[in-house]
Amino acid sequence: MEAQTDIFYAVSALSQFLEKPGITHFRELIHILRYLRDSADVCITYKKGIEENSVAYSNADWGNFRVTCRFVLHHLIIFNRGLVVWKTKKHPNVSLFSAEVEYKLLCNLASEVLWFQKFCNKVKLTKNSQQMKVYEDKKGCIDTANNN
Repeated sequence: MEAQTDIFYAVSALSQFLEKPGITHFRELIHILRYLRDSADVCITYKKGIEENSVAYSNADWGNFRVTCRFVLHHLIIFNRGLVVWKTKKHPNVSLFSAEVEYKLLCNLASEVLWFQKFCNKVKLTKNSQQMKVYEDKKGCIDTANNN
């Protein structure tokens, strides 16, 4: 099974201008379409028989939205070296404290991890309920999660 996930952010950013697109947005759309045409053979491949290995990542950043103080939230889960869960979303609320936003995102990712583990057990993708490493880069968020 294959998927091409490398354009999600570009498409998401471009979709914010659907109501009043300009020449710049049209040029970016053409750029994305050319990229898709030229990289049709580049994709994520899921294969059988790879050693079970699961990991999750969580991150929030202001990206291009520093003026509005709205974070862009990202999290993903990798299973057997293949991307199985990913999410990118602009946070609906204004926040000046990145650790708070990262902690909320980490909690959301934890629920996704639990759901994915239950799913894997139910369809017998894993031999047993294995622990999943979750990576977070914000010290304040890590300290809060560890009750420090």
